[in-house]
Amino acid sequence: CFFFTFLLVIYRVSSQNVRVVNGTLGGTVILPCSTSQRNTNVYWRYGEKTTVCDIIAGEVDFEEQDAVYKDRVESFPIEFAKGNFSIKLKKLKKSDEGIYTCNFPRILTPDTLKLIVTVNLKDCNCEAITGTWSRPLFISVILNCALAFTVADLLVCCGAAESFTEKSVDLGQNVTLKCEVSVNNVLWFLMKPPEPPVFILRTFSSKHLVPQYSDAAFSKTFSLRYNSSLFIHNISTNELGVYYCSQTQTGSPPNISRGIRLYIQNHSAVNLTEDTKQVQNQTDCNYEVINSWSRPLFVSVILNCALAVTVAVLIGSCCAGSNSLQSPNSNKQQPSGSQ
Repeated sequence: CFFFTFLLVIYRVSSQNVRVVNGTLGGTVILPCSTSQRNTNVYWRYGEKTTVCDIIAGEVDFEEQDAVYKDRVESFPIEFAKGNFSIKLKKLKKSDEGIYTCNFPRILTPDTLKLIVTVNLKDCNCEAITGTWSRPLFISVILNCALAFTVADLLVCCGAAESFTEKSVDLGQNVTLKCEVSVNNVLWFLMKPPEPPVFILRTFSSKHLVPQYSDAAFSKTFSLRYNSSLFIHNISTNELGVYYCSQTQTGSPPNISRGIRLYIQNHSAVNLTEDTKQVQNQTDCNYEVINSWSRPLFVSVILNCALAVTVAVLIGSCCAGSNSLQSPNSNKQQPSGSQ
């Protein structure tokens, strides 16, 4: 009993020596693994028991591979004879983050890696995210939404303004916007290009008019009407822009409405300062640019959203990497040591 307890302590202490590997959402990363043994089997695992891949008798075995890694893992067979059993993980998802182990028979302590996936908006690829979808209208990926009143990032990695409804308003007016995609579990956003979209509020029911605001200050201007319609009180230039609503739906891409653009038609009817006029002119200019795009795609981010829910929305679709297969000998993340 003491002997097995001793082994367990050694294993836990040794496993604390974790190497950090950084990757980019949608990109490719090398997970390094090497050993002084040559003809050995290797078992790559994520967490405690999720199978990434196995290398048996010099051949990569995907028979027991978890479905989330299907067609995303490559190895370097030419390196096996050198004791290098590193693998390449492609099309990185945020859900790929975590602990990976490279396990060898007869070796107590595995190579342990911690993968961190970051978001680089400049490298976002809308076509890769949407896959074979036929309508790249306003496709978004929602990642890392919060559990139990925490604040997390809501990433919209693919946006479009292919079409939206024009709605003329007067400053000081009250306006109600209807959500065309759903009447419950709705997220409302305001977008003012080139700024990223702003998450306003979330609804939970078509009949209960108490939303969850991303910022308490929004409650002074925005509220709900039945069927999750958005009510805007006493419109100012701060509320001009394009509004979108989206239904949260676990397990599939979110259903996002066409935009509703609020704008001022009669400038002479209101007393605008020069600064206000410049803001309005800039807003009009931005939307003219959007409408002139032949490929209605642009990259934007929504940060600092608060979702008071018990179940997070996690969409694992993400941007595909285009890096070609290369030997880890030329990669900066190649392991430098061996067991």
